[in-house]
Amino acid sequence: MISVVIPNFNKAEYIAETLDSLLAQDIPDWEALVVDDGSTDASVDIVRRYCSADSRFTMLNTEESRRGGNAARNIGLAYANFDYIVFLDADDLLTPSCLRRRVTLMRHVDVDFGVFPIASFEYEIGDMDSVWIGDKENNHIKAFMQHRLLWTTMSVLWTKAYLERIGGFDERFLRLQDVELHTRALLLDATYQIFGSADIDAYYRTVAGRHAVSATEMCRRYFDSTIIYCQSTLMLYSSSKTNEHLMQEGARWLRGTVFAIILHLVNAKCRGEITKKDAYVLLERFLGDTVIRGIFPGLSQYIPRIFYFIAGWRRPRIRGLSRGFVFLFSS
Repeated sequence: MISVVIPNFNKAEYIAETLDSLLAQDIPDWEALVVDDGSTDASVDIVRRYCSADSRFTMLNTEESRRGGNAARNIGLAYANFDYIVFLDADDLLTPSCLRRRVTLMRHVDVDFGVFPIASFEYEIGDMDSVWIGDKENNHIKAFMQHRLLWTTMSVLWTKAYLERIGGFDERFLRLQDVELHTRALLLDATYQIFGSADIDAYYRTVAGRHAVSATEMCRRYFDSTIIYCQSTLMLYSSSKTNEHLMQEGARWLRGTVFAIILHLVNAKCRGEITKKDAYVLLERFLGDTVIRGIFPGLSQYIPRIFYFIAGWRRPRIRGLSRGFVFLFSS
């Protein structure tokens, strides 16, 4: 019925809880493909115990240490036996009725993927108000290109056939993996339905310290992935537009992503996780790339720099500032 693909790297602290949420499902027809990416902690032994106890669990590996989450997801996709696919991180949780409800709803529509409401949590379910519903915007392509994200990885139930048709995850990305996949699917005219009135059926963990790299390295990955994202998305967007104005529109929308990623750097700097000097070096390297310069040509190149300095100065009001810049320079 449904294949659940779970990339894992050193998630010993959380992965048992994730796998237990699968065991608690109120339907039996599922499989879980845990793809390890060179873990050095006890998570591998934990997964092996689940595989020994229940044949629905399978452990795979990327064969080369640290190929990244996207390679792990693609390996899981290749080995999946069922027609529907959902991707979880190794610290996410499902409600007991999640898989049954998603498949039941998807069987009544002929679409490439369905989007379902999920919520975020930090330490315990219910400790955050963040809910991903997916139906708050009319122009979903514009929203994703501006980094106003309407859904995340685990929100989506895919048909395996469609994922294989578009090539799965792009393994160049170390961050923005799901953003790129969802944007690409939308630009390739995927058919989809948002089940916005359905119950929340999954929970995305956001606890600090869940990443295995330093804040400096994380910011560098965000910047590098943003450059690739802007380049590939703009090419795909422009390929379907013959009007020069519409092509410029796509570049303008992508400015929202640039502002959002700069915020990651600002927040890391304000929390003391990265020095001012290192932050500025990363920023200038990012803004000096030809792709980003093409999105902010001429005198507009100063806009993201102004945003960076104002955001660091007015951090308590940073969300409103970001929305204002998106409205003024990305709409």
